[in-house]
Amino acid sequence: MLTRKKIPGAVWLVAGILVTLLLIPTAAVAAGMKITLIDGSSGNVADVTPAGQLKVSEASPDNDFQNTSSDVQSTGWTAVGLPLPRFALVITVLHIGSLNPALNYPSGIINFQVENSPTCVGTKVGNYFQSVPVQTAVESEISLAPGLPVPVGDALCAQAGAPGETADVSVSGYTVSASVVAPGA
Repeated sequence: MLTRKKIPGAVWLVAGILVTLLLIPTAAVAAGMKITLIDGSSGNVADVTPAGQLKVSEASPDNDFQNTSSDVQSTGWTAVGLPLPRFALVITVLHIGSLNPALNYPSGIINFQVENSPTCVGTKVGNYFQSVPVQTAVESEISLAPGLPVPVGDALCAQAGAPGETADVSVSGYTVSASVVAPGA
């Protein structure tokens, strides 16, 4: 007949310390490894810091977007942020300058909205609408951080708020794959 011997507490303590020492390097390696995000077939990887934080950047410099300024008037909506074909646009900054306010007004308003047409017919999609007060002869930069998504086929449109008002407007941001931004976002 087999008899069970009681294992001393010191043996259990040593066994616990050994198991702990074996697991610590495994956890450290896991925190510093590269992982694939979103699309496993793309080969894109992200770094994770030893503290478990994801290292990120907005986009590759190859994806930077800056358009030429558009003449925005009160007579209709104008496309100021139009994604490139097959790409969505993430706008991070609105640049507004050279305001010519309506007669007898020292300042004006420029309205912005995302529309589901690059021709800007006045049909807002999604939740974005912003009226920006602008002073005469003052350049303004409006941050939209972390970014306003404009799906492929849509446009960020602008219109001066008062009859006779005009302004130069341009946008900065970056492009992303069209599949990243849902239509009507």
